[in-house]
Amino acid sequence: MTTDTTAGPALHTGALGARHVVALAVAVRGGAHGLSTAAFSPEEVFGPRAGVMLAAGIAAFAGFESTVLFSEEVRDPARTIRRATFAAIAVLAVFYAFITWSIVQAFGDSGAVTVGGTDPTGMIFTAARDFAGGWVATTMQVLVVTSWFASILAFHNAASRYVFALGRDGVLPKAAGAAHPRLGSPWVASADHSLLTLTAVLACAASGSDPYEVLFVLGSAPAVIGLPLMNLLAAFGIFTYFLRNRHGLPAWQVLLCPLLAGLALLAANWLIIANTPQLTGRDDSSSIFLPLLVLAALAAGCVRGAWLWWRRPAVYAAIGQTDPLT
Repeated sequence: MTTDTTAGPALHTGALGARHVVALAVAVRGGAHGLSTAAFSPEEVFGPRAGVMLAAGIAAFAGFESTVLFSEEVRDPARTIRRATFAAIAVLAVFYAFITWSIVQAFGDSGAVTVGGTDPTGMIFTAARDFAGGWVATTMQVLVVTSWFASILAFHNAASRYVFALGRDGVLPKAAGAAHPRLGSPWVASADHSLLTLTAVLACAASGSDPYEVLFVLGSAPAVIGLPLMNLLAAFGIFTYFLRNRHGLPAWQVLLCPLLAGLALLAANWLIIANTPQLTGRDDSSSIFLPLLVLAALAAGCVRGAWLWWRRPAVYAAIGQTDPLT
């Protein structure tokens, strides 16, 4: 995967805007060999690389579900969070599809495959220089760096809130659920996450590992594998919950949609795991280790949940009950 496909919706608007300048320039000038829609053909979309494309696509949208984390900060969470989530998905789908298609057009259908294999992280800057000018490419390089900082900060904030919520509910140590006495921020969870991140970066630097291949590609692979797996479990969990009691909601909304989503995600998970070597660019033991690492984390969570259900049923029953959406 390249840095263009895994930044997620938290990307700074400046870098996304610069990409649109390049995309429009490519479209107006007709690309390298004229504009083509071959990239959207069924044989390309459902071809042998479908698993890798699904992984990249899911990673690009990683974080859309984090809108619910801010439900405590809006007046009408049931309506506002729903609208914000669907709006984010719709807007990003259009933007990402147009930008990705335009970059392919900048090199031609066959040329994009060649350049993507030899210079995956630089091809968008090459397109910017060729179609929009060198100053646009330079500006994009600056904006991508600041965008990644904004993206990492957003993911850090989301991860801290997850840890904070789990600590507050008693799933993790209570200290993780401590809020700052004056600011109300999840400062302990944020500090813990910062320390974990710093440890990973220092370990990579001390071992002399390539930061892109190891820290970024291999480091993000468990998340790319784990995110659709969590979405899969959530879809079937929603279906099972409302199967017992629909709470007066339409069956198509709380039963049919989650079931269809779960089945689609089941197929997506299988394709992603089967294509792990293409995802990481490695054909070694990591293709087996990384999916197993995700499954081990899932098993550990299940064991923790079972222990709480058995030994601390009151804590287990209260998990998530502080969410105003419930």
